[in-house]
Amino acid sequence: MQVIQPGKVVLETCTIGGVPWNDGVRNNFHVQEIRIFEDHCKPYFTGQLVIEAHQNVWESFVNPGTPVTISFEAPRSDGGQTKTYTENFKIYSYESKPRQNDIQNAMVITLSLMGQEYYNDRLKTVMMPFSNITGTAAAAIIHSMYMAENGGLNITSGSMGMIGTSQVPHQVRNQKPLKAIHELLDKSVFPAYPS
Repeated sequence: MQVIQPGKVVLETCTIGGVPWNDGVRNNFHVQEIRIFEDHCKPYFTGQLVIEAHQNVWESFVNPGTPVTISFEAPRSDGGQTKTYTENFKIYSYESKPRQNDIQNAMVITLSLMGQEYYNDRLKTVMMPFSNITGTAAAAIIHSMYMAENGGLNITSGSMGMIGTSQVPHQVRNQKPLKAIHELLDKSVFPAYPS
């Protein structure tokens, strides 16, 4: 049994555009670093993947918009057994540079990754009426219809009061999903300070 230290992971799978990092016979590319970012300020994962590959090989599978799947085993924050995490991204941008002191023409490529939720927010527009439901319920509906890739919203404290009526519904017109959700939550009244 391998003990994983905090901040370190064991890579299980990594594919870029359907090309696995190791196909059982040879390494198609070498993974140097994985960085996955998650915070409360954005509702989608971002990440960086630093790989090494031979020049003229990586250019066939590294392009903006190319799907990337990363699966790794990491320690749990509560000290329990390790957990396997799998996340799907798309390449947002990349930069490459030659590996120093290398006579084999290997390149070090840093891929900037965005979760699918980012693209869902950029590509979709919300136009919906809401009647006789709470603001948090309306936000959950928008999230599940337009944004959700990794599950729905976890609403720990619902808002009070209803938005819209049967005769005059609350209209969300021509807004990006995240903007619509934020506006609904800004207009909602909570029993305690929203956190």
